[in-house]
Amino acid sequence: MGDADYVFIGTVVSEDDVVYKHTVTVETEDGGTREVSTPYTNYTVNISQNIKGNLVTGEDIPLQKAGGFTKDRTECFLYEGDELPAVGSSYIFFAYAQLDGSLLVSGPISNINIKAEPVNRSLDGQIPEYDEVVEAYNHQIDTRRDRSVSIYEAD
Repeated sequence: MGDADYVFIGTVVSEDDVVYKHTVTVETEDGGTREVSTPYTNYTVNISQNIKGNLVTGEDIPLQKAGGFTKDRTECFLYEGDELPAVGSSYIFFAYAQLDGSLLVSGPISNINIKAEPVNRSLDGQIPEYDEVVEAYNHQIDTRRDRSVSIYEAD
């Protein structure tokens, strides 16, 4: 909690595409080579409630999730304990503002699926995951890392 710049409830509107970063050439067992890269999946989400930070709500905004399927779609790369968001589902997202102002969701358990419709009212006592995250927010420890600000901050 203390490490993330923004924590919010959002509904996944769409899975847009996958980009591949950090490409390296590796040697294969047969002595050949192949390129390996890290997938990042781009989504559009609609934020219904901020828990930490002040992002715009009620608008569709892009975010990028560390993880996704390889180019040949034979493997899925994710942090342990993490999952790829599903279109139409609501999550508590832990996001990091990047230098360009975009949002990156990255790390183990960087989004938590919640089984409730996100609405602009208090979720206290209705969703155990929400209560746990709010409790963590109230007792967070600042990791003192360099921070950026999202271009999706509310005015």
